[in-house]
Amino acid sequence: MLLIWNFRMFNDSSFNRAAFMQLPGNSFLLCLAFCLGCASQSPNINTSSNTGGMPATVGGNHLDPSDNLTTGGSSPYEPPKPLPRAAPELSLDPKNLKSTSIDSIAELRGLYPLETREGQKYLVTIGKNGTIFGRGPTEDHNHYVLGQLTKDSQVIAMSQTKGLLAAVDEQGVYIRALASSEPAQRMRNINSRITAMDFSPKGESLLIGGADGMVYLWRFEAEKNGEDKGKPERLLQRYPGLSSTVSSVAFFPTGNFFMAGDWLGDIYAWQRYDADRYAGEYDRNISGKRFLTAKTVRTRVRKGRGVGLDKIAYDPAGQFLVAGFQDGSLELWKLKGTSLEYTVPAHERTIYSLSMEPREDGRLRVVSTGKDGHLKIWHLKVYEKEIEEKAKRRSWKASLQQDLAKKDLAQESVNSVDQESSNLSLEEAMASQAQPSPTPEMIKRRVVKHELELEKDISMPGVVAATFLGEGGLYAGNKSGKVAEISLPGES
Repeated sequence: MLLIWNFRMFNDSSFNRAAFMQLPGNSFLLCLAFCLGCASQSPNINTSSNTGGMPATVGGNHLDPSDNLTTGGSSPYEPPKPLPRAAPELSLDPKNLKSTSIDSIAELRGLYPLETREGQKYLVTIGKNGTIFGRGPTEDHNHYVLGQLTKDSQVIAMSQTKGLLAAVDEQGVYIRALASSEPAQRMRNINSRITAMDFSPKGESLLIGGADGMVYLWRFEAEKNGEDKGKPERLLQRYPGLSSTVSSVAFFPTGNFFMAGDWLGDIYAWQRYDADRYAGEYDRNISGKRFLTAKTVRTRVRKGRGVGLDKIAYDPAGQFLVAGFQDGSLELWKLKGTSLEYTVPAHERTIYSLSMEPREDGRLRVVSTGKDGHLKIWHLKVYEKEIEEKAKRRSWKASLQQDLAKKDLAQESVNSVDQESSNLSLEEAMASQAQPSPTPEMIKRRVVKHELELEKDISMPGVVAATFLGEGGLYAGNKSGKVAEISLPGES
C-alpha cells in the first residue's frame, strides 16, 4: 500500500518528476525518507486485533469517550443507531386475501416477519406441503393464505422488502411473490446442491451457497428486466473461496458486501463485483466464461477449526456479527477490525436460528434456538476491563526523536558549564547524561469488552425457529407447526 501511495504521488501531474530525479543522491534519499515518514503518519482505519476497540489513551489516561476513534466518534456505552432499512414495497389488503382458521401447520419449514407498505405486520409461516400462511395484521391475528410453494421445497429465504420467497425444489432455485399469481422465476444454471440462501436488503438479488463451496449471486431483477443480455456472468456471479460445503450466507444490512461460512467453520467476507462507484459498468470479462474473484474483494474473517458453521446474523446497526456453530457455541465478532469479542457454549448441539433486535433501551438482544430444544435470549453487555500486556517496541521514529532530544539536552549542558570545564566536548556531555529508564516489559490499560449475557432460557421441545416481529414481540415455532408468542424479559 505504501508503494502504491508513493507511486500515485510520483505520477501526480502536479509533481515535478524531472526535478525530483535530478536531486543529488543524499537529497533523493532524504525526500524518500520524508515520503515514508508522511505515509507512516496516515491514520489506520482498520481497528487492529490488539486494540480491542479500546478508548484512545494518552500517557495512560483515558480520553473522553466521545473521542473514541474506534466507534466512529460515539461512546461504546451508548446504544448504536440501526442502519436505515429499505422501505417495504409489498401492499396487502386483508379483504382480498383468503382467510383460514388453522392454528398450526404440518412440519414448520419457515417462520419470517413481514411488514407491508401500509405498516401492517404479518408473521409468515410455511409448512411441508408448501402453503404460505400470514398471521396478522397484528391486531386481528387471523390467518391468511399468501401463496403456494412446490411440495417439499427446501432452503427457503424471504425478502421482507419486496415480499418475495426463494426456495429450492427438484428443478432448482425459484422465486415467487407473495399474494401474487405471477409465475415463478427460475434459475437452472447452478449444477451444485443448494445449501443456503439470502436476499439482498433491497430485494433485487439472491445470494446462493452451494455444496461445491461456491457462493453465487443471482441478479434476478436485472434478468427479469432484460438487463445485461448476452452476459450471463453478470446475471449469475460466482464467488469462490470456501473449501467445503457452504452452510450459511448473509448480506450485510447495507448490501455492499456479504459473508458466508462452511462446514469447516471458515467465514469469509466478499465485496460485490458491482460495489464500485460505477456499479461494475466498466468491468471487463478477461477470463472467458465467468468472472473470477481476486484477493482484493475477499477477506477471511475466521479460520475454521473443524467445527462447522450453522448460522450467521448481523445486528441492525451493522457493528456486530453473531455466528452459531454445530457444537452449539455462539461467537460474538466486532465487525470493525473483525475481532472476536466473546465465545459462549449456548446450546448442547446444532444452532437452528439466530435473530437480533434492539431492546427498549437500545441495547442489542440476541435470540437463539438449538437442537437441544431450548430457546435462549441474550443481551449485549458492555464493560471495561483492565488488562496487562507486553509493551510495544519503540519505532525508529521514536528512537530518533529521543536521540535528538538527548543531543539538545547535552548541548545545553555544554553551554551552561563554567569556564574551568569549557574543554568538555559534546560527546562527553552526552555520555554524562543520565540514561533513560528502560521501557517496562508489561503495561496495564483498560479496554472496552463486549459479552453475551443470558437473560432467559426457555425449554421448548422441538423448537426450530424464532423471529422478532418488530414491536409486535418475539415468536417461536416447533416442528409440529405450533407458533407461540414469547414474553421478553422485563415485560409484564
